[in-house]
Amino acid sequence: ERFKTIFLKLFNSAGLENEFKPKYAFSFHNNYVPDFMAWAKGNDLPVRGHTLIWPGESKLPASGDYDLLTPYKNLQSALADQSPDETMISELTEQLRDKVNFVIGDWVSKWDGIYEWDVLNEPIGNTALQSVLGHEESAEWFK
Repeated sequence: ERFKTIFLKLFNSAGLENEFKPKYAFSFHNNYVPDFMAWAKGNDLPVRGHTLIWPGESKLPASGDYDLLTPYKNLQSALADQSPDETMISELTEQLRDKVNFVIGDWVSKWDGIYEWDVLNEPIGNTALQSVLGHEESAEWFK
């Protein structure tokens, strides 16, 4: 309780390091988020979400509804083929694009009370998704 009181005196908003990353949606990180959000709401404390897309291969969610790693690897493999099937590449690209959009939309809808989101994390050093979808694709994630 003492920490909460001091926090409210020192800060006018809050953000969590890993708890809002879809990669950790099905892990222990998410256990205390509902209580935190209730506390923040009860204290009129705006919460910033971090982050919707972390596009490095090792950072992609790999399980459940948010699995981005599998469609990414499928597309990456198809693009590496010596004679790629353009129809398959187009379908895999659309599948990955749809999955990214699903993760963004679904994840945002789960956390009422977040006033803004960091959409893209570490876009210079983590570019796996951009390498298969094209760098211009990341601009779409902000819409």
